[in-house]
Amino acid sequence: MLPEKSLNVIWDRYLTEFVSDHFLGQLEQNRRQTDNSNGILFLCMMLMLFREYGKVYPGIQKKLDSIKVNVDHAINSIQVSGQPGLFKRAPGNDSREAHDNYVGIILLSLMFDLKYHKDILERGRYKFKFNKYLGFDSYFNYNNVEPNIFDWKTQRQGGEIALYRMANGQFAGVLFLLWLCVGFLLSAKKENPSSMNLGLLRMFLGMDLIFKKHKFSFITKGIVAITKKLYMKRLEKQEIDIQYGFDHYFQPYHLIHMLTRDLYK
Repeated sequence: MLPEKSLNVIWDRYLTEFVSDHFLGQLEQNRRQTDNSNGILFLCMMLMLFREYGKVYPGIQKKLDSIKVNVDHAINSIQVSGQPGLFKRAPGNDSREAHDNYVGIILLSLMFDLKYHKDILERGRYKFKFNKYLGFDSYFNYNNVEPNIFDWKTQRQGGEIALYRMANGQFAGVLFLLWLCVGFLLSAKKENPSSMNLGLLRMFLGMDLIFKKHKFSFITKGIVAITKKLYMKRLEKQEIDIQYGFDHYFQPYHLIHMLTRDLYK
């Protein structure tokens, strides 16, 4: 594991070189305006990786604690005005949003004890209640372009429903929990870089955070643990390259590679 002194240098460089004026994650160095449509997701990836080091180095955790206001500002900068729980891709970018950034928002909000994960779940409340044990009591429309118009293409996926509910300390629902876990394993098989990054964020970094914040039954924890074990077996057999997703999105000089290669080598 990298020594704390090296991590302090990476931390300082990241905040100086790879964060925009809105505190969103950047793909290129030293650009003050957000240079991509997934800045909140990329910020989440980096900070969740630093959180892993914070378990070992209290100084790193203190650094994370010190930027709560900045993270709050970053999420708020993409909040759709007057629509709690609905977000844009980037400040000034009104193109249609997708579910990937919501994974970043949910986990950052939970990590820094903010309110956005609650807003997202509440926005998804459906007016008709179904069997709560199956999880059919909510839906989600992330159509930030026309927020009051139903569009089936912008309904959240079952795996996201599981994540959003669990981030709020609620039972995911059997169907949606299995959707999350099976989807994670299938996405690794397809070797889609975006799916691999999101899967790692949800199932490993995200679940660790969620289980620390909330209590869940041994059944829920058991299903997640079995899923992780199956994934790890594939890693051990070198059937999956965990760096593939990061290498696809981030240039070799991006600091995220220093952390991923150190943590997952």
